[in-house]
Amino acid sequence: MVREVGVEVHVAALEQQIKAARSAKSEHRSPEPMIAARPNQKPDVVVASNPGQMNEHLPAWESLAESSIEPNVFYEPWMLMPAVNHLAGDSELHFVFVYLPDRQRPNGPALLCGMFPLERTSRAFGAIGVLSLWKHVHCFLCTPLIRRGYGKECLDAFFDWLATEPVGASFMEFKSIGGDGAFHRLLVDRFFEHGSISFESECHSRALFRPDKDADVFLRSALAASTRKELRRKLNRLAEEGRIEWSQLGAKSDLSAWINEFLQLESGGWKGRAGDAIECDHGERAFFTEMCEAAFQRGALRVMSLNMNGRSIAQRWYFTAGEGAFAFKTAFDEGYARRSPGVLLQVEQVRQLHNDAEIAWMDSCSAADSHLNRIWKDRRAIESIVVGTGGRKGDLLVAMMPLVRWLARKARFRRVGSRAK
Repeated sequence: MVREVGVEVHVAALEQQIKAARSAKSEHRSPEPMIAARPNQKPDVVVASNPGQMNEHLPAWESLAESSIEPNVFYEPWMLMPAVNHLAGDSELHFVFVYLPDRQRPNGPALLCGMFPLERTSRAFGAIGVLSLWKHVHCFLCTPLIRRGYGKECLDAFFDWLATEPVGASFMEFKSIGGDGAFHRLLVDRFFEHGSISFESECHSRALFRPDKDADVFLRSALAASTRKELRRKLNRLAEEGRIEWSQLGAKSDLSAWINEFLQLESGGWKGRAGDAIECDHGERAFFTEMCEAAFQRGALRVMSLNMNGRSIAQRWYFTAGEGAFAFKTAFDEGYARRSPGVLLQVEQVRQLHNDAEIAWMDSCSAADSHLNRIWKDRRAIESIVVGTGGRKGDLLVAMMPLVRWLARKARFRRVGSRAK
């Protein structure tokens, strides 16, 4: 069953719903979705297209995020809702909520088992409709939230919806998902079971932190002795210029002051000159502020700072989810660039993470060629996979993609060769 729902509400009401969900959890009972009248008989796919329509799913969405087969802070409600409010622009977005019968309560309401944030775009001058997992400018992972124990049934319901969905897309792109996690395995198993034609449009790896025996062992195995010596020299030279100290955001810290200090650091560097700093865009600043406030209230925000004479010269922001964490932003004062304050902060973070028993791993959320590859030893794969939505047109387009890529590369090599001559 596929239904469209719509309720207009204010953002304040959305925040109240999230708080209500967490309050229910603290009382040792699962938060009930507001759509409790939904029959608990068969899969039910509900599509929302704006914040108002997403409101009634918030308590169930919170519960889903806590029980997902893979954590993804970028798709949790406290981060995704500010993104929808401030970063969506003119994007055509569809948020697909998949409800399934609750095995523990067969006669109770259905259970939210999957949430897929989708963006519809067009290619070939509008002739081809495409659905893809939504990846806004500050989203670094698009693995959807899938409830543990319901993965296969959830994907079956989602693909059944894709085959009949009304937005007219020929194929679906699972963009920037974890390539070595439980969701990827579910996809591969489904493609094999149904004989689906798929195409890997992108694949790369990025730095991943996992602790070693201790920080010293970690750094000795990751960095050459000459590199460690050079970093110690830079730290000593920095100490000669003033009083240095490491600090962290605390539960009683003034978050607004930390936010403003970070925005000043970022906008004062190359990102500010290029117009890419968060401070340069009103919507991005509103998103960053609202999202960080929500993360701070729930204890999911961590910030480290390297200070010189009481003033921050480098900061690193990241978020926790379950036993893991996700890096978000780093900024430093370019006036101290010769001392590499950003790198010094990242090395110090390795020491802090080894002392943090709550964090078993941390995703760098960085580019494939990031300098973090020199410091963090482990890697995680990131892939984008395209598959048809169920029609012959989509399957044909996906089957042609390897040929199109090959032709594009051939043409590019020929242009490069002709220029060389």
